Amino acid sequence: DTECVDIPGGPQTESFFAKDLPAAVTAHYRVGKKPGNWGIIGDSTGGYCALKLAMHHPEVYAAGAGLSAYYKAPIDPTTGDLFHKNKTLRNEADLLWYLKNRSAPNTSLLVTTSKVGESNYKATMKFIALAKGTGRTRISSIILDSGGHNFNTWRREIPPTLEWISARLTAR
Repeated sequence: DTECVDIPGGPQTESFFAKDLPAAVTAHYRVGKKPGNWGIIGDSTGGYCALKLAMHHPEVYAAGAGLSAYYKAPIDPTTGDLFHKNKTLRNEADLLWYLKNRSAPNTSLLVTTSKVGESNYKATMKFIALAKGTGRTRISSIILDSGGHNFNTWRREIPPTLEWISARLTAR
């Protein structure tokens, strides 16, 4: 469980998705190589990764959508300390910290949550407010009255998410 982090002395997951994967796809398929050609969507951990990749690598991903995303990599029994006590790495992976302390990424982001049934509601509202204040990062949201951290909720969010991302990507 690497949380899309480049772990010191371990898996380089963020680099894989930001560099290796796009290079492999463009080497073997006729796809665009510009940021406007690439977007990323995920739910839960994948949502965190999608937002992080779009924010950290706007030169690769023009848009990222996080369905029921969280905004920082946990340090828990499943992940352990991915950052090996390196505060700089931990801060960079905290998306709220990133919006407050780094140059605003020129990217489009979509976040989703539910007023009832989702534990990320307050953090998502804070993320939206911070992103709006950047002036460069474009933020959209889907806020359901009720839902939860589950596939029934994500099934409701996926169709509008696909419409959203397709409006932000180009074929050339």
